[in-house]
Amino acid sequence: MTNMIGCSFAGIPTAVFRIVNNVPGTVSPIPGILVLFAFTPPLQVIRALTFTVLGECAAGFVGGILFKHKVNLPDLHLESVLDPELNAK
Repeated sequence: MTNMIGCSFAGIPTAVFRIVNNVPGTVSPIPGILVLFAFTPPLQVIRALTFTVLGECAAGFVGGILFKHKVNLPDLHLESVLDPELNAK
């Protein structure tokens, strides 16, 4: 869930700053970022990266708060499944 929110926050600055990437095969993070400087003015890319980092940090912070209280499931042991006497409790 936090990945979905973080990617959404990363896509918003990309669209707002009209970042262009006309090269196929730039899925890797480092080449993907470097190739942006070839098609878009450098200051525009740096601004978009700044807002992307802020959005990712916000998504991680919110996700950390939301998932801080995880659900505790009861302990399930293989013995209780295989032994009918333990399962009768």
